[in-house]
Amino acid sequence: MTKTILPNLYEKIVVLNPSGVGKGYEIKKVERAQKYLDENFTHLNRHSYISNQQDKEIQDLLLKSLSIEESSQDLFIDILNNSTEGTCLRCYISHFILLACQERFKRFSLGGQRFQLHELLPIVLNDDGKSLRSVGVKERFIPYSFQILQEYIKRKPRTSLDKWVSMKTKQSDAIERFLLELGICTDSDWAILNATKLTQLEKVFREFHLFSPNAIQHLSEPEIQRGRAILQSFHEIYRGDRQKNRQYGRCEPPTENQLQRMIEYLWATYQIKITPPRLINEIKAIANRLRDYRLCEFQPPQIKIPDSDNGRNFYEEIPDTNSFHKFKSEDEEDLQLLLSEELIPYLDKAIDKGFHDVINCLSSRCSNLADYIKPIFYFMVCRGMTQKETVKRVKSITQSQISRQIKPLFPKHPQQVKSRIQEQLLHLILNKVRRWRIVENPEQLDYFNNLSSQIEVFVDQEIFSSIEKEKQDGKNSHVNSLYFERLCVYLSKYEEV
Repeated sequence: MTKTILPNLYEKIVVLNPSGVGKGYEIKKVERAQKYLDENFTHLNRHSYISNQQDKEIQDLLLKSLSIEESSQDLFIDILNNSTEGTCLRCYISHFILLACQERFKRFSLGGQRFQLHELLPIVLNDDGKSLRSVGVKERFIPYSFQILQEYIKRKPRTSLDKWVSMKTKQSDAIERFLLELGICTDSDWAILNATKLTQLEKVFREFHLFSPNAIQHLSEPEIQRGRAILQSFHEIYRGDRQKNRQYGRCEPPTENQLQRMIEYLWATYQIKITPPRLINEIKAIANRLRDYRLCEFQPPQIKIPDSDNGRNFYEEIPDTNSFHKFKSEDEEDLQLLLSEELIPYLDKAIDKGFHDVINCLSSRCSNLADYIKPIFYFMVCRGMTQKETVKRVKSITQSQISRQIKPLFPKHPQQVKSRIQEQLLHLILNKVRRWRIVENPEQLDYFNNLSSQIEVFVDQEIFSSIEKEKQDGKNSHVNSLYFERLCVYLSKYEEV
């Protein structure tokens, strides 16, 4: 059986597109890798798919030539960096990093509504095929492809290299953090339990409170110990089997045999008697609590907080700007300093995300105009050009397309930016209020609602004040607002279009 792998994957590397437009990547030939294949694999047709066995033979020859099985970290990087065989493997790996990112994008982006592929790629697709700078291993940047290959050689898994690359890319901690920040937890129940330490479970169960209508509150000590026992049985049997069988891929549901052995372990070790259906339910309940904890680590808390006494939702309120005397003066200064330091970085990020939101507003039949939105924004909003002047700078687009499809999107961008930065600042302040314990009993104060209002006022004054005034004056210019200033900095690269 053949698989969709071509020998030329060993001589072409997938790299990021520095222009930041289009798909976000491009494929380049690497001359020394091409020459190596010409000299050592003359019998292969570069444009015909090869079998699993042929692919493995190429890899075995490349890996054998490297002679790095027992190498130290420094030596491994130097060998991989300086050898042609290492370059061929880096090319090969880059294609499967791209495929894994495309799969993650297709599965979790909701058609680009949550994130774009070009946001995901730089996290792991960071090898340009060139030699690394000759500095100490601790100082130089090590591409993700090096890390993948080093672990593959060290572990000697039974799976093929292409599947290994796909698995390690999807399991990347950096990609996981990126998705968690968007409220996406990709791990299955079994993977979450497999990776959770017993001490971490106890900490989550004792200290974590999720502010949502389905909050898990105040587990009793017997409930905590029962959860710990069940997780330990899962580790002993399920994780033990995976380690014994050297399984590194997807965590599949436990088998009936494994469940029965967990039940026997629980009885023998903790005198806990439980049936298979109930064991599965309790395992999933534990996983759900851990998943909620992961998401809450990266997501802003909900505005509504459940009142445990009567089941209603109440609001907490931070005093308005005229009643900061309820805080210590140094706390007020720290919060104001925090806002001033974080405002520009948060605004820049919101401007970038705002364009993704605007692009998603295009109808499907106009999706081909997506690449033109940013340069048109630059010339018409930042440079103040007319439509006629703009079409002379931005080729392949008409005044009619600008007027009917793109110009109506202009007001949507500041709206999206405002919404996003208010959410980010709210999250930032709430975290600091809790961490610094500015409010001794926050659940006694109705402060969330008012904090949201005050942040909205702050954003209007500091970022959009001139825009609001210009609306009243009937003007279209955004000049003199912080939003306009940072928008034009962000779009300045399109000056050369």
